[in-house]
Amino acid sequence: MVSKYRIESLSAATFPGALRVITDSFCQDESVSIGTEVNKNPVAAEELLELCADAALDGVSLVAVAVDSGEVVSVAFNKLQVATSDSSEKPFFEIFAEERCTQPSSRALIEWMAEVDGKCNFFDKYNVDCSLEIMFLATLREHRHKRLGRILCSTSIDLARRLKNGPVSKMSVQDLGPKYSNMAARKPVTKVPKICQALWTSEATQKIGKVLNFEVGIRVSFDDFYYDGKSYRERLGRECISIMEWLTTDDGKYRIESLSAATVEGGMNVIREDFFEDEAVSIGAEVNKDPLAVEELLELCADAALDGLSLVAIEVASGKVVSVVFNKLQEAPSASSGKTFFETFVEERCKRPASRSLVKFMIDVDAKCNYFERYGTDCLCELMFLGTLREHRRKGLAKLLCKTSIEVAKKLKDGPATPLKVEDLGPKYAFMQPRKPVTKVPKLCTGLWSAIGSKKIGKDLGFEVLMTVSLKDYYFEGKPYSDRVGAVTTCEGAAKRI
Repeated sequence: MVSKYRIESLSAATFPGALRVITDSFCQDESVSIGTEVNKNPVAAEELLELCADAALDGVSLVAVAVDSGEVVSVAFNKLQVATSDSSEKPFFEIFAEERCTQPSSRALIEWMAEVDGKCNFFDKYNVDCSLEIMFLATLREHRHKRLGRILCSTSIDLARRLKNGPVSKMSVQDLGPKYSNMAARKPVTKVPKICQALWTSEATQKIGKVLNFEVGIRVSFDDFYYDGKSYRERLGRECISIMEWLTTDDGKYRIESLSAATVEGGMNVIREDFFEDEAVSIGAEVNKDPLAVEELLELCADAALDGLSLVAIEVASGKVVSVVFNKLQEAPSASSGKTFFETFVEERCKRPASRSLVKFMIDVDAKCNYFERYGTDCLCELMFLGTLREHRRKGLAKLLCKTSIEVAKKLKDGPATPLKVEDLGPKYAFMQPRKPVTKVPKLCTGLWSAIGSKKIGKDLGFEVLMTVSLKDYYFEGKPYSDRVGAVTTCEGAAKRI
């Protein structure tokens, strides 16, 4: 990757390209930009570009340039922040919002930054008078998943350290071009930053912060911030930007992310082409021979997707979904109904004997494991259907999906996941009724391991095997499942505390 990109200080030559990255990427895809509708307001975006221009004058911003084209593909606009001299003096962001923002969207975004910075209280907490803030970090979509954001942040930290020896780079108003010639020249900041700070608004940037050993000063929820009568989270959900990118495989060929409106169809295709054709219970119950049964079980996947916890593996080169895990938040049955989700589903929505047989198998093994009473919990995350396209197997994708599912479930203690909406599932599932998301926090993850590969995954990830059943003891149309599978095989019911 080093040969394909170079990291350098922002300059007059790269400034226009850096602004394009902010316009095309940050203002369109970043969470707070969507929450405040900057993504729908070109004038507000222009005002944020002026903020970038002002930050550029500090001489601490960085870009990543594609070597072959010379194009700026990633940028970190960094701002030197100086502590106010007394309580009556306002921080830079507050002054900018008041004096230079005419649009409610841009003002809301910058006021959000000022508020969170104020809650973190970095200057008092660390007893310093100057910090380097990694203000706006963005990468063009076609150049993402190359770790450019992480490298820019790491280099920003190194740059901040070098400032004790004097300025690293200089930018003047003239370097910004004629568009910003009206900006007043200002004296450069001479104080030396003792800390680097940032507001991480996505899973990807939060991971960068963790890798680079940033200390988390505060966490805020997008449920608590409103613009034009709606919470930020509501707009994030409607815009289908609930995608949480977690990681890329070591070879860079695959990325793991949350299931989204854009990947639902691909996830369903993996289950249709792989799981129902090759998985032991699907074969035993002849789901693999009944297209209508397949469709009913895909509806089960669609229902699980609404919980917002399902994950996909995407081949970077093609953008194709090649592996998926549909995860279901299961709640202990209520006293009034006494029925589990699967019991209700099989009664109300399964007409085909094959799909009913498969879901009843899941119900039976879950009941024998008795997860809720055994672990004293009222909620769990079930790794329900796990599949990988045949040509992408033996690459560790299923294990990575299961491992990441555990991390997703653990994060629910910090706040609910952003669920998918019925409309995100596409017109095929428009008939489904919207439902309230599960708000209980799972205390364990569970799985039914019906293959040698999935059993090994469970063992490697520390799942406890609670029950082992033989497929020769389960029948469909007079034959044991094992007869159709071609071997006497077993399925393990397993759980892991989180």
